[in-house]
Amino acid sequence: MKKFIQSRKEGYAKGKSKGGDKGVARSHITEEELGEVINVESFKNDLKRIIENLQEDYLSNLILRSSVGSLETLLVELEGDKYPLSEIAQVIRKSPTLVIVNATAFPQASPNIKKAIEESGMGLNPQQDGTTFFIPIPKITKEHREKLAQGAKTMCDKRKIQLKDAQNKFIKKAQNKDGTISKDLIFDAQLKIRDMTQQSINKVEELMKNKQNELLKVTK
Repeated sequence: MKKFIQSRKEGYAKGKSKGGDKGVARSHITEEELGEVINVESFKNDLKRIIENLQEDYLSNLILRSSVGSLETLLVELEGDKYPLSEIAQVIRKSPTLVIVNATAFPQASPNIKKAIEESGMGLNPQQDGTTFFIPIPKITKEHREKLAQGAKTMCDKRKIQLKDAQNKFIKKAQNKDGTISKDLIFDAQLKIRDMTQQSINKVEELMKNKQNELLKVTK
């Protein structure tokens, strides 16, 4: 028994990755073997969807010059569902430096509209007058670039939490197989799930760094 425990510890130590994986133990089982414990395609699709959502966040929201189009597609919660802003309010570019949002059609959505704009990552500061919002479009300054870069990190952190949630969901599914398959396979499956999650976290962090570099780059 002692030899078995020592062997498991040695395997864990050897499996620890260096650098970007921050000490996450690597599992050497294949995806086919993992498929005996969880639905691998479902897990991979969850991870992929979260990464794609971050890419969409960056494309839609983190642009140096905010546009009417990016505001129109901003999702706003209303009565338990989420709708593009353009479906519940009028979005009008009054001038190159001012956008007006008129929420008269759905006044109850006003608080969530304001919140969605403020948390969009576009660096916007809406001024509210009843159901009308006046949104100054910031000049492209160093401070504005830095604010957008911070928005990129905020969005990335949100997606990393979602990746961890997906990891925990499938680890729980693996643990629920206890008694039906070997404990060793369940143990290795959990390592594999963590390893795959960490790879996805590395991808969203790389997306964030690339986006920040793009936002902070000053064209000479």
